[in-house]
Amino acid sequence: MTTPTTSNTRIAKNTAMLYIRMLILMGVNLFAMRIVLEALGEEDFGIYSLVGGIAAFLGFINASMAAAAMRYQSYEKGLEVNRRNERGVFSSILLVQGILALFILIFGEIFGVWYVANQLNAPESRISAAQIVFQFALFQFIAKTLSTPYTSSILANEKMDIFAYLSLIEGLLQLGAAYATAYLPGNKLTNYALLMFCATAISQFTYIIIAKTQFQECRYSSSWQWCTVRSILQYSGWNLLGAFSSVCIGVGVNMVLNYFFGLIVNAARGIAMQVNAAVSSLATNFQQALNPQIIKSYAANDSAHLNSLIINGTRLCFFMLAALAVPCGIFMKPLLEIWLTEVPNYTVGFCQLILVATMFTPLSGCLMTAAMASDNIKKYQITVASINLLNIPLTIIAFKFSTNPYWAMYIMIALAFFATMARLIITRSLIKFNVRQYLWRAFSLPIVQIAILTAVFWALSPLWSNTSFSRITTAFVLTFIAEIIYIYFVCMTSAERAMLNKFIPFKKKQSA
Repeated sequence: MTTPTTSNTRIAKNTAMLYIRMLILMGVNLFAMRIVLEALGEEDFGIYSLVGGIAAFLGFINASMAAAAMRYQSYEKGLEVNRRNERGVFSSILLVQGILALFILIFGEIFGVWYVANQLNAPESRISAAQIVFQFALFQFIAKTLSTPYTSSILANEKMDIFAYLSLIEGLLQLGAAYATAYLPGNKLTNYALLMFCATAISQFTYIIIAKTQFQECRYSSSWQWCTVRSILQYSGWNLLGAFSSVCIGVGVNMVLNYFFGLIVNAARGIAMQVNAAVSSLATNFQQALNPQIIKSYAANDSAHLNSLIINGTRLCFFMLAALAVPCGIFMKPLLEIWLTEVPNYTVGFCQLILVATMFTPLSGCLMTAAMASDNIKKYQITVASINLLNIPLTIIAFKFSTNPYWAMYIMIALAFFATMARLIITRSLIKFNVRQYLWRAFSLPIVQIAILTAVFWALSPLWSNTSFSRITTAFVLTFIAEIIYIYFVCMTSAERAMLNKFIPFKKKQSA
């Protein structure tokens, strides 16, 4: 079992690798989306966002299995060496994923094809192209499903450098797909769907090859056991509820928006989702580095280290997200105007509101991982999934009485808060956890500290509205720097600053 110091060092190194990956991918993805939006136009971009989202809806099944694969492989590595059966667990996961890929294919060909043909609110002339887009998107998710055991093995072994390099390859392939779409002749929508499928297939095949050469457990063998398969299926079955509810927030609400408002609002929300993914990746990367350690600490029954990871991890994830989300939210309108040639209606509002909703993600991320480390997740998943699934009926009701599409986001924010509280209560029943310390140190105090600074920046925002590009850029950079300084000296504790200083290069040189 590694010591907390070794664990923290590994987390820091892995986080650094994931940040380098994130910064490059953020630039690649945002630039690629600008190219794609210009090449496809608002209507076709809305079709791709919606139809690709339908395939993502089917991918929620794989998301539950990916979480299960990560849990079981990390848990196995947290056990004593003489109790491990890593190859047996990997083989069990690989068997289940093969069956799952077949199920996704059959279900997608029945449900997805029917929806695109009969329910999609799009011009009749674009339906055939939308069907082709759906087929390529569906096979993208099948490729990801088959590579999940190998990707999870890379993460469970905490080889974030390998994961980062392979992710960069995938991002560059997707950028190439965007460029090619702008210049290739023919139907640009179907061309883009085909190229994105090729990019995904190549990258996922690379994950498989690298994992098989690096980790000995990544070999299928007959050592799998039915009891392990059954345990994985039971765990995944309950986890499926959580994955399904998460997809409903995105895809389900997107369908409702399409029904009431059409493709332009879908395009606006699609851009907002891309912005949110780029900004939230700051916290997601750190969370991804934390997850294996949380699960291994639970498997080793190290409650003290587990509590430290949950509380300190939550605080740092929240501050990392806030450092970029607050300036982006305040400067959203000029940033979008700089980034996009033409900003669709409602895009600014959707982007700002989705960042508010996303601020609850780091507040519950470590709680979620700790709860999922236990194999007793039935109560957790039923409760949280039930809250999240309320997004669709409440959004439909809201649109019956209002023509304001932002109501979808208001409801999402409210339910995100209630879901976080539910996670806290249920996690306390699953593990030994100091709720009072979490509520003060990891929830209330960080929110108040960031809210105060946000209010100050928002009050000053009229000073740089409707000004030149250089002045807006300068104001954004100064706001970002001011927030970093505020978080470091005001929000972080002396112990957190001391730990952070160990991994700042110039600090190391000075101490040497």
